[in-house]
Amino acid sequence: KNKGTFVFGDWMVADGLSKKDKQKYVQPVLDGMLMPHAYSLDTYISWFTKHGYRIIYAEDITEPTKKTWDIASSIIKKPSLWKVAYQHGQDLVHFLKCIKDMRAGMQKGFLKYGVVVAEKK
Repeated sequence: KNKGTFVFGDWMVADGLSKKDKQKYVQPVLDGMLMPHAYSLDTYISWFTKHGYRIIYAEDITEPTKKTWDIASSIIKKPSLWKVAYQHGQDLVHFLKCIKDMRAGMQKGFLKYGVVVAEKK
């Protein structure tokens, strides 16, 4: 589409993340959530502007989303959930296992949740 509004939210990585920290805190999440890549908020903003979009709104909203991973971490302690996960295959098992990795990465500031609203007229 040549014009319109693009609203985007995604898990993102912190700027300047070392290879060691990316491997330890980000890669397990990418693997468990079946995500091939994760980029920083600044990277997404630069891609939008490069392609002629005007950024209307962009924000790192990690802080208000952190509680989600605290809740998820308590939920995955239930044995009945793991029983169902093992019945439905390895992808679900890997997803559940990476919840603790997501929580740790967000607590350390290596993983973020960002939103962007961009417009092209």
